[in-house]
Amino acid sequence: MRTSLTDALPYITGAFLGLAVLAFAWALRLFRRSRTDAYWRKRRAAGRRGLRLVTLAVALFALSGISCAGTLAVSWLGEKPPTPTSAPLVAMDSPTASVAPLTEPPSVPTWTATSPPLLTAPPETVVVVVTATPAATPTPTAFPTFTQEIAPQVTQTAATPSQDGRLSIIALDDRISEELQPINPRVTFVAGTPRVYVFLRYAGMSAGLPWRRELRRDGQLVESTEYTWGEDAQGSTYFFFGSAEGFAEGSYEVRIFLGDDSTPAATAQFSVLPAP
Repeated sequence: MRTSLTDALPYITGAFLGLAVLAFAWALRLFRRSRTDAYWRKRRAAGRRGLRLVTLAVALFALSGISCAGTLAVSWLGEKPPTPTSAPLVAMDSPTASVAPLTEPPSVPTWTATSPPLLTAPPETVVVVVTATPAATPTPTAFPTFTQEIAPQVTQTAATPSQDGRLSIIALDDRISEELQPINPRVTFVAGTPRVYVFLRYAGMSAGLPWRRELRRDGQLVESTEYTWGEDAQGSTYFFFGSAEGFAEGSYEVRIFLGDDSTPAATAQFSVLPAP
């Protein structure tokens, strides 16, 4: 029993350590995604999965350490020499000799040696008590607010992206709710507004499809940025145009292009009026 346990513990320790390294590496990958993913909801989900994997990795590291200590303890106990025991002495009868009559040849006495019984020490039973201490659960940290520019996730694919996707602008707003929805959608804003959010609904999109967004003010190009579409084929999303000084007065138009098509796939107009 002790020999089989001693042989198995190094493999158990190696398995725990290997699983802990894999969980920690995957947690780092998820943490990197939580900072670089285009969508806030995906970043939050990746961060939560990363925290759970870090907790699992810490627990597996602790279990591998405990298993390693158990291996050393079993090996040390197995090397202790058994306590010698003395065998009891067994009294042997003294040989006797008899004298036969002269007419018969004398008989030779026969010696009988009786060996003492051998006593073997009972095998020792080694009991190893392993106590696992649960690892501390990391406290999740709040994610940062929205960045200035939000682009869909770039995914490389060997297939040629299809340009048959459809999208439409469903709302404009200068604020966004915790559920990533518009709060007060409208097409008129006050001068000095720092951001204008554009909410989209799309279908039939393919990963790797190039797309471009434009913002024009009174017919003049203000911003033009190109991106590559991520993995989602249909659903809804949003992005925003921002200005540190706030939007100036004028008539604005949002244009979205898919692929190399020169005709906008979706447009929306809004106005910025003087502050009251």
